[in-house]
Amino acid sequence: MTRARQAARLSCQWLAATLPVLFFSSATLAQDLEAKNAEAAFKEAMALMKQGDYERACPRLEDSVRLDPAMAATYRWAECLERIGQLTKAWRQFTAVAQLAHVAGMTEREQRALERVATLEPRLPRLVITVPDDVAALPNLRIVHNGKVVPPEEWTEPIAVDHGSHEVTVIARGKEPWSTEVVVGREGTTTIVEIPLLGGGPDTTSSDDAPGNGQVIAGVVVASVGAIALGIGGGLAIAAKSSYDDSEDHCLANSCDPEGLDIRDSAIGQADIATVILAVGGATLVGGGILWLTAPEDESASESGKSGAWTVGLAPMGLSLRGWW
Repeated sequence: MTRARQAARLSCQWLAATLPVLFFSSATLAQDLEAKNAEAAFKEAMALMKQGDYERACPRLEDSVRLDPAMAATYRWAECLERIGQLTKAWRQFTAVAQLAHVAGMTEREQRALERVATLEPRLPRLVITVPDDVAALPNLRIVHNGKVVPPEEWTEPIAVDHGSHEVTVIARGKEPWSTEVVVGREGTTTIVEIPLLGGGPDTTSSDDAPGNGQVIAGVVVASVGAIALGIGGGLAIAAKSSYDDSEDHCLANSCDPEGLDIRDSAIGQADIATVILAVGGATLVGGGILWLTAPEDESASESGKSGAWTVGLAPMGLSLRGWW
């Protein structure tokens, strides 16, 4: 083994030993810095709350909880939110404190948080989205509330929301989109949004929107990348074997002249790279296959009798990937 190769291996061993230590030290320093910033934000918020400046205190408490979700800071944030009228958000944070206290076995704190939850519940503003049966039966129906899809189990159910403006949008295949904006009151109010029958219109969803189509495409792409990697890795492995065989002309058993050492070192390097690429390619190919096989079936395609298939096989120059729909 040449001195250069020994030095390279020693360098790799040194990096393997020191990189985890450096990474752990950096992560520890980052955590310490976040904890200090969270404490500073908490102290600033407490001072603002003593002055009665809850509008400025709440964002600082939110910063503290984001950096370090401590139970005490979360409880104070919930108190602050209640003070400025954000009852639903306060209710969620008190609920989170109760759950954390329960896990930690802090019965007294859990009970205190649950009492605040129970006090807030009748005061929460709520939104009800009523969906007629004819609308609920539409294919690819999506009801979106403030940018988030409302799951079917929440249709017609009172949902605790923050007061203020709320936008509800309805989208379905072959129907015109419908949208409305309502203003929800502050305390104890229930606002009802009634979804009307949707008029006919251009198809607002494409086949690409079908559940699973995106996952199928992702699976095929990932598997294709894996197949290409396997081909490259296989080619490198063959080249490495060829180079190693060439070194035999300059070597007797394990004793080689300088040219033979260079050829053999190059072959070993190629083989190492090929091993990594083959491992990554194999894992990627398997991952792509899992994505494709676990994708939800497109109901519209099933009903029409159309389906697709992808095949991976050996070709004269490597791997082949073919599909039909």
